[in-house]
Amino acid sequence: MTAIGVIADDLTGATTVGTLLARSGIKTAAYFSPEEMPEADQYQAIVMTTDSRHMPAKDADAAVSNVMTKLKQRNVKYFTKRIDTTYRGGLGVEIDAMLRQLPKETIAMVVPAMPQSRRILAGGYAIIEGTALEETEVAHDVLTPVTETFIPRLIASQTQDKVGTLSLTAVLAGQEAVEEELAERRAEGCRIIVCDAVSMAHVQLIANSVVDLDWPILAVDPGPFTYALAVAHGIGHETADRNMSGQAKVDPTETGHVLVVAGSATDVTRKQIDHLAANPTVDVASVDPRGIVLNDSETVPVVDAAREKLRASLANPDVNVTILETAVYSPVLNLQQVEQTYHMKPGEASANINTVVARIVKEALTD
Repeated sequence: MTAIGVIADDLTGATTVGTLLARSGIKTAAYFSPEEMPEADQYQAIVMTTDSRHMPAKDADAAVSNVMTKLKQRNVKYFTKRIDTTYRGGLGVEIDAMLRQLPKETIAMVVPAMPQSRRILAGGYAIIEGTALEETEVAHDVLTPVTETFIPRLIASQTQDKVGTLSLTAVLAGQEAVEEELAERRAEGCRIIVCDAVSMAHVQLIANSVVDLDWPILAVDPGPFTYALAVAHGIGHETADRNMSGQAKVDPTETGHVLVVAGSATDVTRKQIDHLAANPTVDVASVDPRGIVLNDSETVPVVDAAREKLRASLANPDVNVTILETAVYSPVLNLQQVEQTYHMKPGEASANINTVVARIVKEALTD
């Protein structure tokens, strides 16, 4: 039997929660589709990505429902809806899709804090690295902008279930207060409870409280709460560093070449790439997104040039890190505008860029 089944709306999110589980000693695998899952129960945790973050609500519901059905066939014991740390996508829609296939008494426990990445929830308000969510770059995301900082209201606008909250006051007061307030919300008919937390200790406290209450729950979080639940259930063990940052000690004797593929247009990514590129052992290969966004015949020479640049960089003994980027030193496109101009479907422009970049990398690595 698979102990934990996680449904994420994109691959990055899937690997984030998967890494946290794996580091706690849980044998974990991530898949793109149910068809890829092995028939035997080789893993304690299975993480599936539906790639549904940018889908219309109806399509996202169908994608999540399909994966949920497949996971239930594996007799999964505990379920998680992995959400983005900046709340992009149809959170309420995808929570509903999972709750629909769980017992009616199941409560969706939304614990969105990821303190190790400076993402917290206080008074129901999402604070990202000290900034209100709607004042961060995510408010201007080209595909899924988020302009609501009060998360209970954000989720309530997307779900058919009643949404309640667990206050920071209760969390600070300890487990007994947490359990009492959770019981109150449940008695009020809330099937979704959004929980304040500003530290990993708070996240673990909420997990311990839920396990002590012995409620059937759907965990809704970016990863830390799912990890804390696994520890509380005795499936995984607590990591030594407690911060679960994912940072590993570097072995100075290790050799090899690192390939970084960066498609994000955020200031954070730009600063990170600038920092890396300042090192003389780092090489950058840029792909102008204007040449690949349509993924047509005009894309071929762009792909050929980028592939050759990549091959040369990977073969250079003086280069340790090669970066392939499309939005740091290249023009940043308004993808929605591109889609309107060329009569494309929503998300098609982004998908084209990803597809072409994947082709460049695959061909370069295959050589």
